[in-house]
Amino acid sequence: MFFAFAGQLFAVDKWLLNVPKDSYVVLKPNKAVFGFEKLSAWSGRNTYGAAITQFEDKIRVNGDENWREIGWSTMVQCVLAKTDKKKNAVIVEIRCGNDNVNLTFDASIKDLNKAFKEVVFVGNLPGFLNSDYYLQEVEKRFLPKIFSGKLEVIPLGMQRKLIEFVNFEPSLLGGEEYKGKFYLKMGGADDFVYNSLQVNQSLRTSLTVQKIIAMGIKDMVTLKVYEGLDGLKIEVKIFFKDFLREANPNFEDFSIYFTFEELERFQKADITSQQLIDNSIVLINGNRVQVSLTQF
Repeated sequence: MFFAFAGQLFAVDKWLLNVPKDSYVVLKPNKAVFGFEKLSAWSGRNTYGAAITQFEDKIRVNGDENWREIGWSTMVQCVLAKTDKKKNAVIVEIRCGNDNVNLTFDASIKDLNKAFKEVVFVGNLPGFLNSDYYLQEVEKRFLPKIFSGKLEVIPLGMQRKLIEFVNFEPSLLGGEEYKGKFYLKMGGADDFVYNSLQVNQSLRTSLTVQKIIAMGIKDMVTLKVYEGLDGLKIEVKIFFKDFLREANPNFEDFSIYFTFEELERFQKADITSQQLIDNSIVLINGNRVQVSLTQF
């Protein structure tokens, strides 16, 4: 459809879905299925994509009808931005923060709207967390794989809190035996990059410990009620570089083991944060280190 203005013709895009433009959506597939397509030099946005096809009554993502089993859904609230009809396909553009995701529905798709809702939840992230799809296809499928063995004692409500605490990254949760004790393991990454010219390893380690304490680590002592759990291990990658000579950051692996006994003493204000760290085990790249919280 076109209209004329000042002697020129301007195309009016036809919206191809029954879901309104600018609707909140959440992508159901795991982020690993979306391949990198391009980086826009103008907007700075990365664009990722996936091909949506159909064989008989099965919707496939990049040719895989078992795409639900690949991993946890992409837990980002996105916005439905654009639809575009190509010769043999419909491309749906979804904006997720600073990234774009293009879903290409080819000619094998029998019902575009049905196929779209097969791979995309229409609604915000809190709505997705309460949806039948999330509860049955995500939680029910993956939580038992994460909380297995000695972690089975953790009830569903606490499992949900823990997976949300690590931003729905299942690889950041697990269990570990260390020096005769069993620890719930939680991982993460500090995106901040330290300038190694100003902040040495000792200071980086101290700052990381203080961030962990500040995030309310003492509240994790509630996990001590579950039989077989002795403590909590936190893993973090600490990034740093020489800002004058290095373009890309290096990183060191930071780990700290807290026993619930010491966390409870800290929670009750029976010991200081320094005493808590002194009574815990801190490792940098596998080597035990001593941490001072008062070196500034």
